[in-house]
Amino acid sequence: MKILLVCDLHGSIEALERIRNADYDALIIAGDIQYPEYAKEIVKLKNLYFIPGNMDMPVLSIMKEKDIHGKTISLGKIKVAGFGFASPGPFHTDGEIEETEIEEGLSKLEVDENTLLVTHSPPYGILDEIGEEHTGSTAIREFVFSKSPFMHAFGHIHEIEGSERIEGIEFIKLPPAKMLRGVWLDDETREFRFAEL
Repeated sequence: MKILLVCDLHGSIEALERIRNADYDALIIAGDIQYPEYAKEIVKLKNLYFIPGNMDMPVLSIMKEKDIHGKTISLGKIKVAGFGFASPGPFHTDGEIEETEIEEGLSKLEVDENTLLVTHSPPYGILDEIGEEHTGSTAIREFVFSKSPFMHAFGHIHEIEGSERIEGIEFIKLPPAKMLRGVWLDDETREFRFAEL
């Protein structure tokens, strides 16, 4: 199964068109669709799974049937666990929630070594810098290292694209889709690659 992971679309029409034409089996959007009229087009995409970002309060009702925030689902040979929104940071948006709420919500997810964890917010200290400041979630970091999913994919910080392997976990900082970039993941081999949409 070919899984396409994207985030931070922020209303990009070109990103939407490229995703529409992409040859994927499943599409995971890790937050920040942002605009209701845009969400009405996004929600029509095939085999779509969504978690909300810090800018997605206006689109939650439109995306509710595709929303896997706080849920774990089976997808091909893997499980996918989703947790949206973001920890408090410099943006002061409506979709920021306290670390205690993140910790409580994550504790309800079924996550193991066969799980792809998808969050909007990064884990603290891993691919989460804006300048010299870390903007990730301490609750997410603690949860990931306690559960050891095979991969943790996240967005939110537009300035970073890349991956780090730490303690056997592959951390994937998804590039912003508004920059026409995404990540492809094979559910069987668990190999991934960054690519243009």
